[in-house]
Formats: sequence, structure tokens, C-alpha cells
Amino acid sequence: MSFIHDNLPEALTPFVNELPKIDLLQYRAQLELSKDRIEILQAVIRKEQEVDDLFALLDIHIYCLKEVFPEEYKAANVEPHDAANNHDITYDPAKNGKNLIKHGITFGEVRSFSPGFGTLIVPYPNERDEERLAIFSKLVVPQNSPLILPKASMKGGSDLSTMTLAIQAGNGFRFISSQTFHEAGWDKTMKGAVKSIFPRKSQSLEKAAFIKDCQDRVRPELFGANGDSGLHGPVRLFRATTPPTT
Repeated sequence: MSFIHDNLPEALTPFVNELPKIDLLQYRAQLELSKDRIEILQAVIRKEQEVDDLFALLDIHIYCLKEVFPEEYKAANVEPHDAANNHDITYDPAKNGKNLIKHGITFGEVRSFSPGFGTLIVPYPNERDEERLAIFSKLVVPQNSPLILPKASMKGGSDLSTMTLAIQAGNGFRFISSQTFHEAGWDKTMKGAVKSIFPRKSQSLEKAAFIKDCQDRVRPELFGANGDSGLHGPVRLFRATTPPTT
């Protein structure tokens, strides 16, 4: 715990110490997790589940603090640590912690284990950032470097791909969320993604264009000959064309 205490404002120390005593199931709505992933989060916080990556462990605690003690967390003004400000990827540590618990993968793992990362991109409009990016890639995990806390559906998978939502940041990307999926789970992944990307009914045309470009252009790249090699050639930026109204 010394690493966590050393990398958080002192004002949060009593709340970090309080976390292991709390039944996190009562915070299921705030945490936005399934029951089994809350149990994993609980095990990590209580030191019953080992996490070898210290920054990943720190991010899990930051995520938990933000959701369980939101006012205290906000008042502490937690600054991003060095690992969250890499030269080609940046992220909010709380989001990275949430992504690891919810989707079973960190942003660093996505970047490190995706040989074609950043070459298959579908931009989409966003009110806050004007434009965000859906980045698709194959995931190739070395046998000697297993994922930190993978979901059960990811274990032993050799056909995993990733979908990352991000913002262009300089020569790299600021990660928002990442999730893995198998070819057979493509439709489920897309349905889940469009709910967060296009939450309003009035965005039906944008939603249709986004899904069509992902289906017609990205899917063959992921699961065709290029996908098998994990390489996608030069950057393919597929800008959706909104279908005409009928």
C-alpha cells in the first residue's frame, strides 16, 4: 500500500484505508460493473487478488476512490501520474482503473499488444470534443506477458480484437475506453458501442453510417488476411458518409 499512499494526496489516505472495509456491491450503480467484476475489484482492494503492475493497482484504487468518495476525491485534486502521460498515449488514471476492472484490459496493454494500433480508425462526432475516434486492432498477447486481470471470455483467446474510443492528442491518442472482442462477438460489441457513441434517438443517421463503415470496411481488415497477420498497412481513416433520408 505504500506505493498507493506515496502517489496520492495525503488527504485521501484515510479513505484509501477505509476502502477494504466497504462492501462494494452497494456501489454497483456508481461503479457500473457486473457482480463478478465487482467481486474482483473487492478482492484487489482487500489484497486477496494480486496485481503485479503497480500503476494498474494505483489506478484501480483511484477509480474506486472516485466512485465511493466522490466529494473527497474531487477536493483532493488528484494529478495524473507519469504512466498516464506517455509520449503516444495519455489517459485519466480513474478511467484506466475502471477499464481494467470492467473490460479486463488496461490502456497500456491495448497499446503494447496491438501491432496495428492506430491504423484502422473511424471518426465520429462528439459534442464535447467535436470529434472522437474508434480505433480497431488485433490483440496479440505474448505468452510470457499475460494480461493483468482479463475477463473469463478473454482467457486463452487467440482471435481477440480491440475497439478503443479515443481523442487525437498531438502525435498520439488520449484513451477514453477500450474493450476486447472475438469475431463472433462483433455485432454485440458494435451494439454496445453505438449506445455510448450515439446516445440520442435523433442521431439515427450518424449511427447508421458509423455501423455501416465499421461493418463494410473495418471488419474485413480485422478478420481477413491483414487481420491474421495483425498488420493493416498504412493508416485507414474511414470517415462515415451519412446516408440520405428517405
